[in-house]
Amino acid sequence: MAGMLETIHHLYDRVDRFTKILLFEAKLKNLRDEKKINNRQYAIMNGIHNHEKLLTLTQLKQMPWFIALYDKLSDKTKQRDIAKLKALNLVFIENKQLVPSYFKGN
Repeated sequence: MAGMLETIHHLYDRVDRFTKILLFEAKLKNLRDEKKINNRQYAIMNGIHNHEKLLTLTQLKQMPWFIALYDKLSDKTKQRDIAKLKALNLVFIENKQLVPSYFKGN
């Protein structure tokens, strides 16, 4: 009986995690569609979300797709884009890593 209960809890946790991710993805799409975030910010969030491990800000800035996004833009634009994502509580920094908000249950 204890093994069955443990399996049920494990399945519940997986479904809960999956649901949070789906809701987060829908939220990102809505924010982009409503022009509350721009395409660069949307790409950053997808890059963070789809990366297999959490990234530091330094690692993010070294990613080829990130470099290409800001090729002709200033460092201030990078800072503003990331600051806006933090202000919208889409990402937060914990132990120097960029963490999507669904890890905190938002």
